[in-house]
Formats: sequence, structure tokens, C-alpha cells
Amino acid sequence: MDMRAFVVYTVLIWNSLVIAAQPELPTKVELDVTSGDINIQWDSVIGQNYQVEKSLTLEAGSWSQLGQGRAGSGSRQNLTDIGAATEPKSFYRIGCSVESMPHVQNWPSHNPTRTLLGVTFPANPRWSAGSMKQFPARAKSAAFDLVCSKPSSSAITLFEQTQDDNPKQIFMRVWPPIAYQGYDDSAGSKLSGLPFESTGTTTNGSAVFAGHWLYMGGRAELTAEATSTTTMLYASNLAAFPEVDPETGSYAVILDSADAWNTAEHVLIQSVNISEGTISIAPSGRGYKSTARARSVGSIVQMHQLMAGTDARGWGWNHATSCPVDGAGFKLNHIMAKIDASTFG
Repeated sequence: MDMRAFVVYTVLIWNSLVIAAQPELPTKVELDVTSGDINIQWDSVIGQNYQVEKSLTLEAGSWSQLGQGRAGSGSRQNLTDIGAATEPKSFYRIGCSVESMPHVQNWPSHNPTRTLLGVTFPANPRWSAGSMKQFPARAKSAAFDLVCSKPSSSAITLFEQTQDDNPKQIFMRVWPPIAYQGYDDSAGSKLSGLPFESTGTTTNGSAVFAGHWLYMGGRAELTAEATSTTTMLYASNLAAFPEVDPETGSYAVILDSADAWNTAEHVLIQSVNISEGTISIAPSGRGYKSTARARSVGSIVQMHQLMAGTDARGWGWNHATSCPVDGAGFKLNHIMAKIDASTFG
């Protein structure tokens, strides 16, 4: 008697959307013959449904369901095909799918068509989610096969739970493009954002290479020497220098020369006086998370580019392919990929 067990990969679809495209296939399927009957056994997974099907010929349309569908229990499942051992040959397959999520079926399958600033955006699937800022309840969060977020403590806790509900949910880590988020970040943390506590020749741990930040155009050049404690800098090209926030001040970097990143010093600028050619540094504003240095004529002053919120510390990262390499030869995106690989790989 020539008998084989065939396991097939099935996809469950609701509202024309693939909700569970990757159910976990049974890792072990066995057949045995007892008193003229064929017994089919397989390993099951909690949260998945199984349906055994049978064919005598393997021809298209010859498959029929054998028994009722079964919910996975986390242990061996068993189904008996009575009298099947007397047949010339039989073929079996087991289809599996992720358990139904009734709350999902009531959701519209697409967002409505919208017109913003004169541009019409077509309807789009709700399943194409960007970075989540506010998380829905656990039951609804589990409906997504793919979620994107910066991994704060609350997000990690939630998605550990939702991945129990939906084992095939994939969590994509999003790097916030700012210095730090405030949440649970500390030295050595790689949770919400890349920590920044010092300036170094490489981006490593909580030290950040100055060339990995994003800066605005309009460089100013010092026209007079300055000591490491000078808070009034004399400079040229201030007409092209970016406007300083009058309430919070604005952070900038000072370099001995263009691209001399190893000499970088971050400073907090209070104000700029174009007519007098001066840059006023806040008290204790020299050497912010970096080393204050004496500066010579021709040194460069360049403003940090903000990327999020109104906090003056919300500096943008340089994700460009032209980003300078640090002392270890890495651009910022290389560093982030290495951190992701070691932390989430």
C-alpha cells in the first residue's frame, strides 16, 4: 500500500486582506494502520486551526474534507479514517490557518479616499501601518501581521502579548530621528532612541560621533580667537546663519575646520547679532556633552537640524548615504543596523 502524508500551506483571507499569511505548519505528521483503519497524527499549535483533507487520486477537485476542523491544543492531534486501509491508495493533507479574530471583521478594509492640499489620495489598506504613536487595545493590535514602532517599554510589553495572540506578527523597529526620547533611555540603552551622553570619535554605546548628526546650511566662521570658556564669539557670514529660537536657544557645533569632526564641540546659542557680528553662547553652554576647546580664527559654527517637537535637543540624525564615517569607518545607518542585529537579531 502506497500512502503518503501531504501538508499544504493555506492562507486565510478576510475582506480581501491576507490576515494570516504564514501559519506554522505541523512539524511532525504520522500515519499508522490499525485494524483496517488509517490513523493520522500531527503536532498542533495553540491559536491555529487544522483541517484534514483526503484524495484517492491527487487530481484537481478530488480533495474532500475528512472530519471537522480542529483548534490547536499545543499537543498531538489525532483523526481516524475508518476502513481506509482497504482502499488501494489514499493521500492526506492538513491545512492550517490562524484562529479567527472576530473584532477585525468589523473594521473597514480600507481607509476612505481623501483629498489633502488639492491632492487626492486613493483608499489604502489599513494593514499598511506606519510608526505607531498610540497603540490600540491588545485585541486590535494583535490583528496586525506587521507593526512598526519605536520600541518603548510599553510597546515591547504590548507586542510581547499580541505575539502570543498572533504568533506570526512581525515587529519592525523604527529608529526615531532625534537625540533621545526621554522614555527609559539611559547610557547603553537602545530602546526608544540612540542614547547620547557624550561625543566621541566613533558612535558606540552612548557616545555619538559628531558627523552622524544632521546640520543646517549657513556656516559661520570665527573672526577672533576664543578660549574654551568664551561665551561671546565673533563671526562672519551671520546673515546666512539660521535663525535662533528666542525661547529655547538653538544648539550648534563648532569645528576647527570643515569636516574636522574629531574637534567637535556642541554649544547652546542664545542669540545672534548680525550687525555686531556676534554669537552669544548660553551660560554653561560650552561643551554640551562634548569637550570645550580653545578656537582659532576660521573655526566653523554650524546649527543642528531639528527633526521632532520643539525641544532644542531634538537633533536630527544624518541618514544620508553621504553621511561622514566615524573613526571605525561606519556611517550612521551602518551603526543602527549593527545595533538592531545585536539587540533584536
